[in-house]
Amino acid sequence: MKIKVTAILLLFFSISTTFAQRTFDSVVETEGNIQDLVQNEITGVVVIKVGSTIQGINPETKQQVWKLTKEDFGGASVKDILSDPEFGKIFKEKKELTTVPNSPYVEAFVNSKYMIINTETGKIVYNSSTESFFVFQSDFIPESDEYLLTVKNGDDMNIALLDMKTGTLKWSSVVSKAKSLFSFSLKESANTNIAKINGETIYYLLYGKLYSFNKTTGKLNWVGEEDYTKFFLTQNDKNVVVVNIKGGFSSKENLNVLNTGHLSYCFQSS
Repeated sequence: MKIKVTAILLLFFSISTTFAQRTFDSVVETEGNIQDLVQNEITGVVVIKVGSTIQGINPETKQQVWKLTKEDFGGASVKDILSDPEFGKIFKEKKELTTVPNSPYVEAFVNSKYMIINTETGKIVYNSSTESFFVFQSDFIPESDEYLLTVKNGDDMNIALLDMKTGTLKWSSVVSKAKSLFSFSLKESANTNIAKINGETIYYLLYGKLYSFNKTTGKLNWVGEEDYTKFFLTQNDKNVVVVNIKGGFSSKENLNVLNTGHLSYCFQSS
């Protein structure tokens, strides 16, 4: 006998009674347990992960506006699960759904696949199942409607630029060996890995190393010689301000100014 499990998604509670007891304005019933939930700030659509589906709920009408199943994004294969056990551990640390600030997109990590979904239409704009790599990190570029992806391709860690208009990669460039990165958790990488764009240059701080890429071609301009903890761009793109720890257990930091030719000037904080 098939048992139907119903989970209730509660929206828009209001304050009522003299005891300030909260009551719900309305409910949306879903078939199955809600495993994750986010709301997109641009479209307002509430996106939920229910069982093997991803669904979009209109918060005003309380109606389902779109639904994606494994037929749309693909199921998990044995190859996906077993081909890279170390990456599999890291993949499990990721949230299943993440809304992307300043965009109509939601990112989904489902069945060992990375997807970008347009919450307004429910269209899967990008699905990594068509690629031979795993997506490790992503950064949305609202100015050009592009994504900067950090991907593991075999033994290499690559940076790739994704065109959201076409759903295809413009370029992919190797930055380091992947095996040296798995001592870091995703929580640490969120604080360490930062990508910024200044004109036609992409700067990427990846586990302490600062990389400079040509945004159009993906050509690597240079790699910083030292390890850095932070970096700040200047308006003229002629200099990059970087910060690193002086060394050992010292709390002091060095402030360096790098030019595009990678010459540096060092200032030590007190």
